[in-house]
Amino acid sequence: MARVKRPAVRDPPLTNVPVRRSNRRGAAVKAPNAEPEMVELSNNSSSPSMSERDERNEVENGEDGEHEGEENGEEDEEPQRREQEVEEEEPTTQRCSHGCSHGTACHTAYSLGVGQRGSSGRAEKLAYPFTQWTLQFYLVLMPHLSWDVASSVEGSEKEREGQRTWKEAPNYTFMHEATKARKISVYDYIVIGGGTTGIPIATTLSKNYSVLLLERGGSPYGNPNITKLANFGSYFSDNSPDSPSQQFVSVDGVVNARPRVLGGGTSINAGFYSHGEARFLKVAKLMNERLINESYRWVERVMVFKPILTRWHSALKGALVEAGVTPENGFTYEHILGTKVGGIIFDQNGQRHTAGDLLQYANPKGLHLLLHATAHKILFKNKGRTRPVAYGVVFEDASRRKHRAYLKGRQMDEIILSAGALGSPQLLMLSGIGPKDQLHTHNIKPVLHHPFIGQGMVDNPLNEIFVPSPVPVSQSLVDIVGITKSGNYIEAVEGFNLIGARLSDYQGYSYEMGGFIFEKVNYPQSKGYLELQNRNPADNPSVKFNYFKKPNDLRKCVLGVKVILKAIESKAFSKFKYPNMTIQDILDLNVKMPTTFPPHANTSSSLEQYCKDNVKTIWHYHGGCRMGKVVDGNYKIQGVDSIRVIDGSTLIISPGTNPQASLLMLGRYMGVTILSKRLASDKAK
Repeated sequence: MARVKRPAVRDPPLTNVPVRRSNRRGAAVKAPNAEPEMVELSNNSSSPSMSERDERNEVENGEDGEHEGEENGEEDEEPQRREQEVEEEEPTTQRCSHGCSHGTACHTAYSLGVGQRGSSGRAEKLAYPFTQWTLQFYLVLMPHLSWDVASSVEGSEKEREGQRTWKEAPNYTFMHEATKARKISVYDYIVIGGGTTGIPIATTLSKNYSVLLLERGGSPYGNPNITKLANFGSYFSDNSPDSPSQQFVSVDGVVNARPRVLGGGTSINAGFYSHGEARFLKVAKLMNERLINESYRWVERVMVFKPILTRWHSALKGALVEAGVTPENGFTYEHILGTKVGGIIFDQNGQRHTAGDLLQYANPKGLHLLLHATAHKILFKNKGRTRPVAYGVVFEDASRRKHRAYLKGRQMDEIILSAGALGSPQLLMLSGIGPKDQLHTHNIKPVLHHPFIGQGMVDNPLNEIFVPSPVPVSQSLVDIVGITKSGNYIEAVEGFNLIGARLSDYQGYSYEMGGFIFEKVNYPQSKGYLELQNRNPADNPSVKFNYFKKPNDLRKCVLGVKVILKAIESKAFSKFKYPNMTIQDILDLNVKMPTTFPPHANTSSSLEQYCKDNVKTIWHYHGGCRMGKVVDGNYKIQGVDSIRVIDGSTLIISPGTNPQASLLMLGRYMGVTILSKRLASDKAK
């Protein structure tokens, strides 16, 4: 399916963060004639590690790297020598595309039009007096320029294509299997979870500090089941340990999935991209409007595209307008009432672009990314302290060998937990922070009784209707959305087996000749909980969402289904509906599908019952480390130091029609916020 692309760019300098450029010895120096100050884009040292002697001592303490004292309930002794014994690597310079040795800073400045060439043809210095205007031009106007105008600033189209698309894995020199990791290593930041928020955070922080990014899954690159639009959903039925999707079934009986792959949900979802609403920004404590907008654009330059609608989706768009989901808003990322075309993360070749693509922004000398690295425990110090302090992580590689990564021990070093709505509360409990009854049940030494961890789990219920078509359809995922006044989001896919049913389950029809139209209930009031099932972090916790426990959620579902039925009967959609097929026929076809509760009912007695029997997930579950209950407005865990949670587990509401745009933005926003404060602090010292 043809897609329209927008030009890609390199990571622009941040405009609200002070500069800290380094000389060869690492001392902070000011840029010549520097008026507006920017983040340092020079290389910094790669992650240091402990001495070989310490590695031998670690092995002697146990095969899995756990100290005996810790097993006896004693606090793990923090290495006192780590700052003195790290192998500091002198910064190296990289030659930029202009032939000089000024590295990334030179390339970025020259590509922005603020670099000046010397007699040798190299970019000899930065024309800082022009930086502020150029950055405004670059950040605000560039995304809207035509290809011809953009090419004069960004370079050749061939270079852009090299940045935007690849069929195999990109050359990320900082990405390795965890089996190649040292037994012990030391960093400024440790980010757990290489997903939708973890990647933007780690990438941003790597500009100036050493960052370890732990991802429990593998790489999406080179796997056509992930990267090709035509193969969407094939991984949901793959229950192997290497599957990018880990299936779980909630206590409610609804089959669900959590990502287990670099890129997180962006590697397995349906790809729709739409900004969150103003209400989300308020409850998420995101107040800097300029940084919000810049963070969205930072994402969109790399991985978001404008779809070209198929005939089926065009007909549905008209049908929704005809059904009263007005006005028709055209193409926009913004969250507005009515029917609109949104962004997608598939390019014109049907190639998926994930959060992993944002790693092209990373400083390769600052970031260390490990794949198949399962975090088992976050380490805390609490002896002689009023509050526990996070200082390290124990993780396991694919060979079942344990490793330890420590913070360097400086005041602003942090562990950032971005393991998702299931993974983050689960890992906190496994590390001794959570409800005391949960810790006691599983014989986990308590670090802090935190009763709200694992509470407030919410999943937005989905109810879909399959509509067989008398004429052929294409294969297309979510390209449009109807945002209703009643609190529903109407979306659709065509030509895909969305529910994973057998061909015979379609009762003489075929998913290849039809589409699924579904509605999502926004702001559900029904809430549930998450509990540990065992102490294995690779296993799923137990989750209950309590779908439709609150009557208002069921009322919203009925209203959403009514909008879908009205759209199906519209004149705009008539070409894609059998003329002799009634609405009752369509509902009866759907209730006989094997995914309903109970399966193979003969008829749909009421829309309320249809909602209950047909409830599914749209994979937008959230909660477990909710804002205001577990984390504060800076995403720091209340009652604990040197650790934050930044991911979907903190959400009070699922942002917008689909949360991925807001979570990608959140990762960048918080990365810039953390980096800005730390650089300002370092500069003051």
